[in-house]
Amino acid sequence: MPSLSSTAYLNNLSTVSDAVQDAAIEEMIKAGNEERRLAYECGNIDKDGTPVCTVIADGQWSKRSYKMKFNAFSGAVFENK
Repeated sequence: MPSLSSTAYLNNLSTVSDAVQDAAIEEMIKAGNEERRLAYECGNIDKDGTPVCTVIADGQWSKRSYKMKFNAFSGAVFENK
């Protein structure tokens, strides 16, 4: 089986990554519209009429050193409002 040239690989990568990005944006828009609809249905609207939804997120990080120190410094962030 012949191998793919670097130029052909980069052309295909660009096409695929554009398609993935477009699909991701489309799904985020759908999710945002669904959250807006649910907020209106539940009456979660601020004084200006903007729909409000609860967002849960976390932030984590890790530093790993391979071959020499073999350590990992991990942490997490949590904020409750």
